[in-house]
Amino acid sequence: MLTAPRITEEVDGFRRRVEDLYAKVQRWITARRPDAEFHRTQVELSEEATGVYQLDSLDVALPGLPSLRFVPRGIFMVGAHGRVDVRSRLGREVLVWLEAGEPSLATSEAAGDDAERIISRPIFRDVAEGWAWTDSKRGRVLPLAPEVLWDLVLEPLTR
Repeated sequence: MLTAPRITEEVDGFRRRVEDLYAKVQRWITARRPDAEFHRTQVELSEEATGVYQLDSLDVALPGLPSLRFVPRGIFMVGAHGRVDVRSRLGREVLVWLEAGEPSLATSEAAGDDAERIISRPIFRDVAEGWAWTDSKRGRVLPLAPEVLWDLVLEPLTR
């Protein structure tokens, strides 16, 4: 169980990561679409480890295209340390915060009286810390960059 100071630290860290994501998204979208409009709405999240807390969602309006909403889903996700869903009426894409080298599979083995040995290997090679787009159908992740945002997140949700 997390202590109160640790809960505050986790929520504040997630809030900073989400704010950084929104700043990048706004900058990248505005660079291509100066007519884009952005609006924030507070959403309530509740996780077993943290209890209830609030973060902002980010609404994106691109004239002539379906609206988009970036919605934080939580800090504690299997294989990730934060998730934000990007939704429109056409579907959903998932962004996750990954630690460097994560996610990884870990197993342990013990032979008789010998000390337990933990074996760990990354699921994806060379994952850098930061936001990434996930493709659950193909089992891959790509670091979030302007091209990834446009081609793999926004394009499927607006065309």
